[in-house]
Amino acid sequence: MIPPMNNIKYLFLSLAFLIWLPSAFGAEIAEADSAYMKGEYKEAVRLYSEVADSIGTSAPLLFNLGNAAYQDGDYGLAVVSYRRALRLDPGNKEIINNLGVVENKVEDGNRAELKGKRFSVVPDDLSFFESVKKSVGSDVSSNFWAGWAAVCFVLGVICIASYIFFKGVVIRKAGFFGGIGCIALSLLFVIFSFIAASEFKSRDKAVIIEYKVELKTQPDDGAKTVATPLTRGTEVTVLEKEDLSDGTPGWYRIKLNHDFIGWLPAEYVDII
Repeated sequence: MIPPMNNIKYLFLSLAFLIWLPSAFGAEIAEADSAYMKGEYKEAVRLYSEVADSIGTSAPLLFNLGNAAYQDGDYGLAVVSYRRALRLDPGNKEIINNLGVVENKVEDGNRAELKGKRFSVVPDDLSFFESVKKSVGSDVSSNFWAGWAAVCFVLGVICIASYIFFKGVVIRKAGFFGGIGCIALSLLFVIFSFIAASEFKSRDKAVIIEYKVELKTQPDDGAKTVATPLTRGTEVTVLEKEDLSDGTPGWYRIKLNHDFIGWLPAEYVDII
């Protein structure tokens, strides 16, 4: 069960967020918080969503919206909100924990839909390189890596200066090899920063927001179905899309794992 918003960190972040908000939006957030505390989760979702649509989002606002959506039973909106919050605040334990609660509920729902059929309802295991990319790009922000790159670069410059200006053999050796190591680490962290920035901008992850959907073998309502239905809140990877005549997405070809690969109408998913 996800508890009411009692996290001190998010309380202070919310207060800081309110300082610069116009008074109307500050009142709306306070009203949303009040609705949440009273158990009026649908109203809280509406109010948080209105603020997000009006002035943009922040990690605390998305976290609160995810909590309200979960309590309202809308696992699709909850997962989308938590995932977007993590893009803004990677590695946040509160968001990760609450997301895990919802993901377990969604997985249980997908298992119930199997009805004895032998399909996997969890994502395929990541390869070594995919795991490294996720750890570097998704779990940590680009600013974190950029900060370490700057620190290592400064240390590298200090080491090189020691090599140039000191005459002691030990100090010169330490400065030479330390400088090379620090500069190399700085370049590595710069690469990590670019990977994290690319992951932040990527739009290949989505969440099913329709109550229950069936994947199609082709982007056509009359096409054959794939495997068993997937429930709201399932996270998928977007492989390709088919646009309508006006240029808007009509269908997405998505993947959960090797058992669930197929097409869905665009309105059934929300891109993270």
